[in-house]
Formats: sequence, C-alpha cells, structure tokens
Amino acid sequence: MPNAVDLKNVRPFVATPCHSGAVGTECVRSLLGLVNLAWTHGFAMQTRFLDGDSLVTRARNRLAAEFLADTRWTHLFWIDADIGFEPEAALRLLGAGRDVVAGVYPHKSDGWPDGGLRAPLPTGATRADFEALHAAFPVNVNDAAARVDADGFLEVLDAPTGFMLIARHVLEQMAQALPELRYTPDRMDDPVVAARPHYRFFDVFAEPGNGRYLSEDYGFCRRWQSIGGRVHVDTRSQLSHQGLRTYRGDFARTLGLGG
Repeated sequence: MPNAVDLKNVRPFVATPCHSGAVGTECVRSLLGLVNLAWTHGFAMQTRFLDGDSLVTRARNRLAAEFLADTRWTHLFWIDADIGFEPEAALRLLGAGRDVVAGVYPHKSDGWPDGGLRAPLPTGATRADFEALHAAFPVNVNDAAARVDADGFLEVLDAPTGFMLIARHVLEQMAQALPELRYTPDRMDDPVVAARPHYRFFDVFAEPGNGRYLSEDYGFCRRWQSIGGRVHVDTRSQLSHQGLRTYRGDFARTLGLGG
C-alpha cells in the first residue's frame, strides 16, 4: 500500500480538452470547488483548457507535451469537460500515491436493457437502485480475483482518462522506453510549441492477438503496463457524466388510451 502523500508536494496540471470550447456546468462547479480546496490545503495547481481540436487523441498528446515542458507541475490531471465530481474525489487521487489512478464515471446511457428487465423492480425502488444494477462503466479488470484494497482502490486493466491522475515520471519513463511513440505535430503556428517533444501516449490501436480496437485511454493504460506500470481506480468516489439526452413519452399510453 503506498504511503500517504503530503498534498503540499503535489502540483497538478489540470488539463481539459474541449474541442468546441464548451465546458459543462457540472465540470465548472467541480473545478471551482477544487480550486477552493487547493487553496485550503496549500497546493498550487494549473488549469488548461484546449479548444479547437476535434481530434481528442491529438489534443491529449499536445497537452501532455505542454505538461512535460513545464517542470513546475508534478502530475498531469485529466478532467474532461463533461465530468462532474466532488472536490474530495480529486483529493483522493492526489493523495493516493499511485502512478496512474482514475475516478470512474458511468457511460452516457440510462442503462435500460434493450430486451427489457429480467426481473421487475420492487415497489419503492429508486433511480439509484436501478442505476446500481444497470449502469455501465468504462473499466475492465484484468484479474477476476482482484480485490479492492483497504484504501478503496482497485488495480485494473483499462481505466478512463476523463478523470485520471498521472505522475510526471510515468510519461518520462514511457518516452524513454517507447521512443517509437514520438511524432512531429502539425497545425501549430507557434514554433516553440511545435519544437516540444510530442509522443503518442494517448492513441488508439488494435490489441495484439485479437484485434480489439482500443480507445486512446485504454491504449495509454496498455502502453504503461507494457513497461511494467500499474493502473488503479478509485471505487469510493461518485462522478457524473454530463451530456445531452432526448426524453420520449407516449401520452396516450400513459392515459390508458392505447395506440
């Protein structure tokens, strides 16, 4: 179990890709709470919003290059523009003492089974009761025998980058061990920015052996694991995933009028 981390020694670079320039209200409220908590706990933090790039892989890699170029910051903290959290959830990651650790949020789906419920919901069941049974999360566990540790963290195979903390040395080790990830960026007018080392830490790829298509967050996890790294998720914090939703209803059916 990692030792407790003194938060005064942690200085996160909070990176938020937001291609259209839109940041959800859940995220804004959460970030404001985190800024207040950082002040209370006495640690510095930087927020960086990157808009205008519709390719999230490129946006993440560009932000990672920016983070690596500024050695004031100890951790790269991904907080996506559609994620909501209590500030204490961020503190749990910052104080976890783990190389790569993520919070888990649900997919943007109500979870209602296409084939219908296998069993009726009991009288008095709440929305939270339904979500506990049917919500889906972007996490895959490598070992079915894996157990949540005493601090509430679980080692996993795949974790989402929407709320993920990465220690600086992780990216430095990956850059050294996987030099083939380095690339030359395009669409950059600033020669200083373009000259920074850029790496495809966050990129999609087909999983060797079965060809499974992995998203950039899962791809990052696999690359880190390929050089001996470990990935954990926090099982105790509850995050929200904000998005647009279409609401439908059949008024005639509600009134008992049939079709």
